[in-house]
Amino acid sequence: MLEKWLPPVEPVVTVPAMEPAVEAFTKFLGDLFRALAPTSITRYAARCNRDKGSVSRYLSGQRIAPRDFVDDLLGHVAEKYGRPVTVEVQDQAYRLRSAALAVRSKAGHEVEVLRERLGMAERELALAGLRERTLLKALQDAEQHAYQAEQRYRRLEADLAVGQLDSLVVLERVQPSRAASGLHDELAGLLSEVEGLREELARARELKSQSEERCLRLEEQLLGLEAEFDAQRASWAEGQVSDAELVRLTLLSDVGGKVGTTLDLGTTARELSEMLVSLADLVCVDLLERLFWESDLLTSPPDSDSLLRRMSYTWDAKSGNWGEVLQNGTLPLVPMGTAIGLALRSGQEVLVPVIGEDLAEDYAVALGGDTSLVPLVAGCSIVALPLSARGIMLGVVHLLRLPGKAPFTQPNVSVLREVADRAALSLDNARLYLTGSAEFRAAEQRGQIIGEYQHALLPAWLPQPSGVRLAHQYLPSQSEESVGGDWYDAVPLPGNRVALFVGDVMGRSLTSVAVMGQLRTSARTLAALDLPPHEVLYHLDELAHGLGRAEHLATCVFAVYDPIANRIVVANAGHIPPVLIRPDGRAELLDLPAGAPLGVGGVYFTSREVEAPPGSALLLYTDGLVETHNLPLTVGLDQLRSRLSGANQLAPEQLCQEALRIRPPGDRADDIALLAAAFDGIPANDVAYWYLQPRHETPGRARRLAGQALRRWGLEELVDNTELMVSELVTNAIQHATRPVTLRLVRTSVLRCEVGDDSALLPRARQPGPDDERGRGLQIVAHCAERWGTTRLGAGKVVWFEQQLPR
Repeated sequence: MLEKWLPPVEPVVTVPAMEPAVEAFTKFLGDLFRALAPTSITRYAARCNRDKGSVSRYLSGQRIAPRDFVDDLLGHVAEKYGRPVTVEVQDQAYRLRSAALAVRSKAGHEVEVLRERLGMAERELALAGLRERTLLKALQDAEQHAYQAEQRYRRLEADLAVGQLDSLVVLERVQPSRAASGLHDELAGLLSEVEGLREELARARELKSQSEERCLRLEEQLLGLEAEFDAQRASWAEGQVSDAELVRLTLLSDVGGKVGTTLDLGTTARELSEMLVSLADLVCVDLLERLFWESDLLTSPPDSDSLLRRMSYTWDAKSGNWGEVLQNGTLPLVPMGTAIGLALRSGQEVLVPVIGEDLAEDYAVALGGDTSLVPLVAGCSIVALPLSARGIMLGVVHLLRLPGKAPFTQPNVSVLREVADRAALSLDNARLYLTGSAEFRAAEQRGQIIGEYQHALLPAWLPQPSGVRLAHQYLPSQSEESVGGDWYDAVPLPGNRVALFVGDVMGRSLTSVAVMGQLRTSARTLAALDLPPHEVLYHLDELAHGLGRAEHLATCVFAVYDPIANRIVVANAGHIPPVLIRPDGRAELLDLPAGAPLGVGGVYFTSREVEAPPGSALLLYTDGLVETHNLPLTVGLDQLRSRLSGANQLAPEQLCQEALRIRPPGDRADDIALLAAAFDGIPANDVAYWYLQPRHETPGRARRLAGQALRRWGLEELVDNTELMVSELVTNAIQHATRPVTLRLVRTSVLRCEVGDDSALLPRARQPGPDDERGRGLQIVAHCAERWGTTRLGAGKVVWFEQQLPR
């Protein structure tokens, strides 16, 4: 099947003997990789942001490639040959991988199969729910039509019974009876249709119930199997210190976050040795001395005269004090016949299960000690791993175990090599930073100043209002000359709503950053006034146009999410469309009127309302994510939509990371700003809302309504304080209001109360005198509430307070 999809290629590697299922999957991956010729493993690893060792193990069958690696490989081959991957090839890939995984990891295979079955069951359940809603709507429409037809039929029969026809139009007496007959037939047909829809709705509900039961059953099985799988992994961690699976679970999950946190060579080396010491009695990280002064000879292989500089060494305290005989900064000569020398010369990992007495002296010298180390080294187990990155040999990391412990094994070495490959990239980054030219440092310093200025103008954190979870990601350009004006923000609004916006100032300079700061500040101010999204864009357009320079053009998309109504209102000013992920996992680019960029002046914008039920998510982003010199915008948008399909269950932070996967590593010529929102909604029965006429009896009615709502929610402990504060705020509101006053109670993790009126005069807390009759209301609110505040709106204001729910 694969041969029909790919052009014929000549085999270049031979798959070693292994399990038939693993061999078949490995051969499939090899055929795909050869189709990318002349791409090497090193280049492909850089392209898909993986280390060379991992890719090599996937293609050789030492490890079963994860599904995302298979998807990326299929996508890269399809991109090269200009035609999409067929369903048959995808099915073949997943089938072969599943069979290989079943051979190598039965528990992991069963977990993955159950997850796929659960996903299918959940999709069936979603479709069943959609069909139920569709049938219910059709049934309601049919019942309405039947009711209307029945009413017309009865009116016509009544007219026939009591009507008096003109004697000159005798022939028309026949027509009403025909009309009645026709209406009777129509009514009978509608009633029959209603009965049919009711039966179909009953069947649909039965199927939905069966799907729910199947989901629950599969979830129980999956939880049980995952618990068994976790217990198995825990037993590995407790009883088998040298097992390769333990190494994979611990080291590979830590190396990305614990090694390479700075651009200092010594710090990075120390982080590597401290991370690996849990598996050895001694870990040494040695780098070639020529890295620090012979920049022209970096590509030549090390020889017997090569010196190593001891950058870091860490030992297990239980094995003795190695610090008495070793020290950092030494320059030991490395005998080429030792594991350390062989690893440097060949670029491959070297394992010596037991060091013989005949070589103990050489290893003592390689460790940087003298003959006093010979008795300690003899009988030890050692593994040496080369540190190489970007075609340059940097040095070696070697681990030593004393004779009393189990020696290193080949499974340990395979995973440790992957760790070393990843750490080598961090070490090489630190080397490049250390040996950079003065011009590079000066340019970097200028870029750092501008970057810090730009970072200071962006929000350090986002609010987390009830009913929605927010996350953001900002990645600056990797080009020194490319400092963009991407911006984003979120502003809480009355009614537990939240305004979300992302923008991009055209141009890349310090001026763009300054304009970005002005527009973001103005957008926050306009959003806080609770203006409609198109009105916010209109005022931003006027502001940008008033600056009077073409460089001040900017794009922006502005959205307001209402967790109670489960909808978003969006307006666009020349920006790329956001991605909305439905609860069923379907991702779509919102079809919004494009609008003109901000700064053109005199442009009208329109808002569009979109349903956003709980379980859906929204991603706002700038064009740096989807557009590059080699990637058209339409292709990037389609890749993003495909990548986010089925991502509705991800947390907002994970959604940002998933979106960034469409960008190849090292290809970021423009800034990228992401703002992700996962919509949870607020149930309608947790909200109480009233319009109250500004009359003298209104405060008493407001107290009663608030008390009834709290008792209905079981919050009797909050009734007294809430009634008191509501009374004070409503009393203040009716003194200035000319239109109905609004009172809203929302129960989430806190109890929030909002009182709104059409007066723009904001109340201020003040210290009343002994004889003053007014001015104590806000003092009462400040004393009784956990938090309180005021919000000026486009037409009026809202005064609000919050209380903690009783435990």
